[in-house]
Amino acid sequence: MAKKSTEAVSTEYIHLNSCGCQHLFKDIRAFRPNGRRDYHILYITEGICYLTLSEEEIAVPAGSAIFFFPGEKQDYRFSASVKSTSLYLHFSGEAPGELFKDIAQQERRVFFVGKSQTIEELWQKLEKEHTLALPFSREVTRGY
Repeated sequence: MAKKSTEAVSTEYIHLNSCGCQHLFKDIRAFRPNGRRDYHILYITEGICYLTLSEEEIAVPAGSAIFFFPGEKQDYRFSASVKSTSLYLHFSGEAPGELFKDIAQQERRVFFVGKSQTIEELWQKLEKEHTLALPFSREVTRGY
């Protein structure tokens, strides 16, 4: 059975398509030559993400966030030899273009923000709310 895609474009202010936490203990590669239709943020909490930009692979350490914009090539991997954990968000809407306009102007959208318990806790709350899908969950996830 094929996995259902979470890619979506929304005209809402902001819409969370998917989010989660991945504990990566084997070789994993994500290669999307045409990117996705939505925005994607990857936050590395443990280990290293190997990101290919302009045919150069760079090691992105824990505490870093990687921003991918709609239609932008995504080529990154995790190695089994480095136990890694990443948090991910996929979202769309009218707001992200405005909210991230300064980031969009950066050639490399990789930022070391540091290890943050606050970010990790907020991500967990967001994932829980999104997964439960209770009444008003969409409003709560927009707030997070």
